[in-house]
Amino acid sequence: MVKIDGIIGIMIFLVFTSWSMVYFFNTFVTEKEYPMTEVADDISDKIIDYVTIDSYEIPVSITVENASTDNVFYFDYSWPSEGAKNSTMVYKSGTEQECLISGSRLYWQSDLDPGQNHFTVTYSDKNVTLVCDDSIQTSNINQTIPWAAVKENVVSQDRINDMTSSSYGSIQRSLGIERDFRVVFNVSGTLTEYGKLTPNSTDVFVKSTYHAMESGDRVDIRIMVW
Repeated sequence: MVKIDGIIGIMIFLVFTSWSMVYFFNTFVTEKEYPMTEVADDISDKIIDYVTIDSYEIPVSITVENASTDNVFYFDYSWPSEGAKNSTMVYKSGTEQECLISGSRLYWQSDLDPGQNHFTVTYSDKNVTLVCDDSIQTSNINQTIPWAAVKENVVSQDRINDMTSSSYGSIQRSLGIERDFRVVFNVSGTLTEYGKLTPNSTDVFVKSTYHAMESGDRVDIRIMVW
């Protein structure tokens, strides 16, 4: 009888111990882990928001039978802001074209190939001086009809430079970040790092993502939070 009572006592002890361990991990470990993950995600979102801007692309397509050079095209456009107008650029197959803005009219000069020629007009709302200020002859010009502007959220090199030139404390305060962090921007193998060095004795939460740059390049972003 004593042996049976002893066995039952051991079984009860083991069940109680197992239940206590499950309760401990569910209550304390889980509650510590998940909030920190959410905090790390929130900090990552704040950093991404800081270095990204809204960029707009306006496609223009021109079809001709024969090749020609030094053609001048134009269309009238209502920019949403002075910064958007100032930042406007024109590309053909990724190559910047000479352009001029006068009032609400955009001019650009380009050579044409036989068939379809695709142009992209880009702008974003940022504080820059007028980009399209080239000297273009506007006496013999061709009107074009642009497509609707397409909005895209892109990483701005100017915003990255603004972050890296600011003190760590000022960025923390402006973004409302209470944890420590480090961010690494990788653009075609060129690394730009900002923040505190990661510790060796503390768990570090890492979030990796990628975005398009305003220039069209890809940037890989790695954000570490602890």
